[in-house]
Amino acid sequence: MLGKKEGISCDYVLRETHKLPGMYAIEIDPNGERSFHYWRSDSAARQMCDHPQFRAAVEYMKSCDLVYLSGISLAILPDHGKMKLLAALADVRNAGVKIAIDSNYRPRLWRSRQNAHEWMSQLYSLADIALVTADDEDLLHGTVNSSPDVIAKRLSNVEQVVVKLGKDGAQWFELGQSGIVQGNVVDNIVDTTAAGDSFNAAFLAAWALGMPMSECCHWGNQLAAQVIQHKGAVIPETYTRSLTKLMDENL
Repeated sequence: MLGKKEGISCDYVLRETHKLPGMYAIEIDPNGERSFHYWRSDSAARQMCDHPQFRAAVEYMKSCDLVYLSGISLAILPDHGKMKLLAALADVRNAGVKIAIDSNYRPRLWRSRQNAHEWMSQLYSLADIALVTADDEDLLHGTVNSSPDVIAKRLSNVEQVVVKLGKDGAQWFELGQSGIVQGNVVDNIVDTTAAGDSFNAAFLAAWALGMPMSECCHWGNQLAAQVIQHKGAVIPETYTRSLTKLMDENL
């Protein structure tokens, strides 16, 4: 399993023997921009909150420092599953665990934009960290080219907000303060798949080390810049090792 290879514990990965994983197909245009096709209407993940071990997983999460999820985690669930997930997150947050959320708004996963907005508003109400993409927020709210300041104002209940701006980097907001961290220049963009997820991973790694928001965004930009120079969401380990070494040297 990939998680074990990467040193990630899989002890609380819920397994459903009678269901299959969701499937994805990704198309890339000449500029490296990707589009997705999904087959997951009956995937195992849709039954997550009904699994017999779901409560055990929630109890385990109460011992963690941070729980991270995206709007996709909410979108794929039936409505009763959505309610169970939100209740579980509230329970975990009340135990002192921080909640980080990336909207990852995918219109095809929702009945309507209004339906998505109602559920996502509930999810954001539980967030301590919001890692959002400007394009996703415009899709979700039916707006065009919203500024990061406008997006952050919508998320004013969230203590730490990052608006990802693609090649232009990211803008962070925290307790009335704000700053822009310029993106890395990449001349050879091969595949933008997982750029946002990679940013989130490096950002949260820096956050877990207690770094300021600007440095967390810098880490996110660096990893995303590496990932988009390779095909697929998981890049060769040699590149991640060299980037980790570089970041360690900067600590």
